[in-house]
Amino acid sequence: MFKVMQTISFCMTCAVASDKVFKTYEEKYAIPPKLLQAIAQVESGRHVNGKISPWSWTIQAEGKSYYCSSKGQAIQVVKELYQQGIYNIDVGCMQINLKYHPHAFANLSEALEPERNIAYAASYLRNLYD
Repeated sequence: MFKVMQTISFCMTCAVASDKVFKTYEEKYAIPPKLLQAIAQVESGRHVNGKISPWSWTIQAEGKSYYCSSKGQAIQVVKELYQQGIYNIDVGCMQINLKYHPHAFANLSEALEPERNIAYAASYLRNLYD
């Protein structure tokens, strides 16, 4: 099985979704301020620079979390899980489940783009509320 690197050595700003992105979709979908970020911190949070931040390249399957150091690495983890017959997989900072939301994204790359992942979660949450 794939081994995830324990250190974060590059592009932390790519992996940590910005406050602005969360705020944009909270406003767009009339979601209370900071709610999306709070969900992301619980779902994919890891310690970065002394605080818990949502991690965009998080994969979770069968009770195991993978904090990948790049989007490419996260895609590889998902592909390896598929090869093992595992399809109940959560991806991205909002942990969107690929099995139960098969049409949420055009492909894995899109699912692991922080803004697309957050946008889908915001839309889904708004639809549930409505």
